[in-house]
Amino acid sequence: SQEAVRIVGALAIGAFLLRALLVNQPDFYYPDLRTHARLVGVGREAGLRFLVTPSRYIWEHGVWRTEAYGKTYAFPYTPAFHVPFAVLGLSYDSLLVALKLAAAAVSTVPLVLVWAMARRLGASPLGAGLMVLIPTYTSRLSFAFLPSLFGHAVDMAFLLWLMARADVLGTRRGWLAGAAWVAACQLAYVSGVVNLSLLVGVLALLTGMAVGWRRGLGLLAMGLVGSVVSVAL
Repeated sequence: SQEAVRIVGALAIGAFLLRALLVNQPDFYYPDLRTHARLVGVGREAGLRFLVTPSRYIWEHGVWRTEAYGKTYAFPYTPAFHVPFAVLGLSYDSLLVALKLAAAAVSTVPLVLVWAMARRLGASPLGAGLMVLIPTYTSRLSFAFLPSLFGHAVDMAFLLWLMARADVLGTRRGWLAGAAWVAACQLAYVSGVVNLSLLVGVLALLTGMAVGWRRGLGLLAMGLVGSVVSVAL
């Protein structure tokens, strides 16, 4: 309804303004902001070559490296959050502001999605107002975990899609759409490779126990295909 849109819109705008103000006040600073800006700069200079051999450029970026089995590797960090900023060509200071504003905006998306989930469950959507007060979002903004906020929003959208389209998961189109969602979630943020795999595995187990193992195995295969696509990319 129009009234509901006005209420959830006001909540989202209020949350955005509050969070954007907190991370843009003059005394705020966190070193990871420079890390994200540097990765954007590397991607801008490399152009499409970045998407062909991202590990090379992440290595040159010099931050996301990890030690394993006596060797140093470029960490497979997905640049999904950074790519749009590489295209914009902003100056350094403007880039920092844009990164923070975009993350503050993304942090309000789960609020709207929780409202929609509550409507689908027949529960009171007013609980979505609590999303403004949950400290996790402001702490992620404070410590510049900006890509994780983006990945979280995509994950929440996938949960809403599951609630809305659970009846078509047994069809070919629904199965392909679900696999695409899994791949998108895992490409949105690197932790999605673990989180979404675990989520789909649990859903497959519960579906198998409640509906039948054929449906459960179908869900498991959907997750596996989505994961293979995301890891390959």
